[in-house]
Amino acid sequence: MFKSQGFMIAGLSTFCTLASQLPDPQSLNKHYNCNVTKNSFCRADIHPNNRLMVTGSDDRYVKLWRKSTGEVISKLEHEYGAPAVEFSSDGKYLATGSYDNHVRLWRLSDNQLINTFPGDEGFITTVTFSHDNQLIASASTDDKVRIWDIKTGDTKVLSGHQGDVWGLIFSHDNKYIISGSEDDSIFIWSTETGKKVRELKEHSGAVLQFALSKDGRTLASGGDDHSIKLWDTKTWQLMDTIEGGFYSVYALAFSPNGKVLASGGRDRGGIGEFFQYHFDRVNDDNEPTVFFWNVKTKQLLQTMSDHSDDVNKITYSDDGQSFTSSSVDGNVNVYSVVQLGNEP
Repeated sequence: MFKSQGFMIAGLSTFCTLASQLPDPQSLNKHYNCNVTKNSFCRADIHPNNRLMVTGSDDRYVKLWRKSTGEVISKLEHEYGAPAVEFSSDGKYLATGSYDNHVRLWRLSDNQLINTFPGDEGFITTVTFSHDNQLIASASTDDKVRIWDIKTGDTKVLSGHQGDVWGLIFSHDNKYIISGSEDDSIFIWSTETGKKVRELKEHSGAVLQFALSKDGRTLASGGDDHSIKLWDTKTWQLMDTIEGGFYSVYALAFSPNGKVLASGGRDRGGIGEFFQYHFDRVNDDNEPTVFFWNVKTKQLLQTMSDHSDDVNKITYSDDGQSFTSSSVDGNVNVYSVVQLGNEP
């Protein structure tokens, strides 16, 4: 359990492979650990109803969990690992991205595969839905971004990056998709034409992750230059930079009220190690792996050290009462957030 400046975070559970049981998500007095295969890559997403969770990993199975108990209720088999997972905002669909270069669309009412969208070369690093759930986009190690129309299957291939693409997110109005690459750049693309409309070059290292505030007005970007940059999405001007010599930023998430920005990562040799199956380094010295920042003041509110290796994804529930952190150590940690007095 961790306290700082007006809020408390209570660790509830750690799981990626089969777990026995988790306490009720609102319980604050227990912290469970499960036996996890060492260094099995995992990512998680929380369903909009906050009752379901999905994990993707390199073991060929995407798993759906009952969040209140930690029970695996379904497994979606892939030929290869599928570390990229995301629920649609209406809760009806799940997108998965696999090492076989394909994106798959699943209907959650019956867990049926309803479409498969093929890539070309390179594995899928990220999948994401547009906010109106009409489009799916993927980023890949072939330096490209692909956008699919869910109803028609029509595809746009966005070419221009000179390095693997890791970060990917739609603008709030779905007019743009933003991509971040190992070439140190951020590209703003038109979803209608597939053309690049702007390039942002404020990072001095690979751009690995994005987060968008709920009102859509602020974009956060992070990467290997150990900085988080905040952008005005109306003008695409840089508003501020959070610096402090911390770690490469592999994960970002705004709290639903937009007041707190969570970041995850660790100090390593760079993204080249992160996703190339070199999972033999473990954080034995208990270094912080998750950071919580006051968006207004840019002050560091809290750090946590629950993972033994890089944190690669952080997800808040829509109500802001819980979040997950996913790590290369094979664990997905589930937390509840309890407000104590005034919010930071």
